[in-house]
Amino acid sequence: MPDVEKAVFYVGKNWRVREFAADSAKFDLIISGEWQVADNEAVQMASEIFSVYEKLFGGKPFERYQIFLGKFPPDIGTGRWEAETRGGAVTIFSSEMAFKTQSLQRLHEQLRHEIFHFWLPNGVNLSGNYDWFYEGFALYQSLKTAVALKRIRFEDFLDTLARAHSIDSLQSQRASLIEASKNRWNGANTQVYARGMLVAFLSDIALLQKSKGKNTLAEMLREIYQKHALSAPRQDGNTAILNIFENRAGLRAVIEKYVRGTQEIAWQTDLDAIGIESATENFTTKLKIKTGLSSRQKDLLNELGYNNWRKNSGSSK
Repeated sequence: MPDVEKAVFYVGKNWRVREFAADSAKFDLIISGEWQVADNEAVQMASEIFSVYEKLFGGKPFERYQIFLGKFPPDIGTGRWEAETRGGAVTIFSSEMAFKTQSLQRLHEQLRHEIFHFWLPNGVNLSGNYDWFYEGFALYQSLKTAVALKRIRFEDFLDTLARAHSIDSLQSQRASLIEASKNRWNGANTQVYARGMLVAFLSDIALLQKSKGKNTLAEMLREIYQKHALSAPRQDGNTAILNIFENRAGLRAVIEKYVRGTQEIAWQTDLDAIGIESATENFTTKLKIKTGLSSRQKDLLNELGYNNWRKNSGSSK
């Protein structure tokens, strides 16, 4: 086996396998146990999400993929889950949710995040601890994808970002994201995820502003994947990613303050440009859309997904 560390073996019995295709990619969905989510619903979710990401990145890193859904023992409480992606294999172990609607929503969230990892970091030839990027940006792009696919509302998108800001603001000993990634498994995991997602959001805003709405984070993610695909020479992840960031003038301040630096995220100026208001009460951040938006603010918000579900349902605001 050429790359043992990416190998995944499942040992057990009474599993069922559903083979399906997402565009030109072949999948095996391996399911253990009975779930509130039907097999065909899980297939539809995975296929839909994979197709969105394949379009975003402009290609696929592997030809064949597998997704394993395994149940925790019955004594594990409702809502518990663990997931990992190695190479082209996603493994999810989970307990059930109380209601089917909750189970559908959570599985879609799990798949959005883990399938993203087929491309970043698994589909690029980068090394080192750059978890702040591929974990934080996976969370953020998963949120945008959820809005685009009408899985969540734009208000839910804002609420998640607000919670991440609350978490980051409460850090008493904040390290740079580069240092936090090195210590991810020694207590810095929350900072890597929360602050990394906020950096992705601020990067998206900066790119939108600089290009007057023509470029988003998606274009940069595509460049990273295509420039550093598995066939490319091996490079340090932080060096490669930061070089691409710093070639975009609008992102230099974000990198210096919030990735290399340890500044508390002060984002109101950035939010003002796209018509979002931030307020803090009892150490909790709240985000909401301002009233009286300008046409430019509306345009930039729509690039982030604002009004997406209303447009798709035939109404507008």
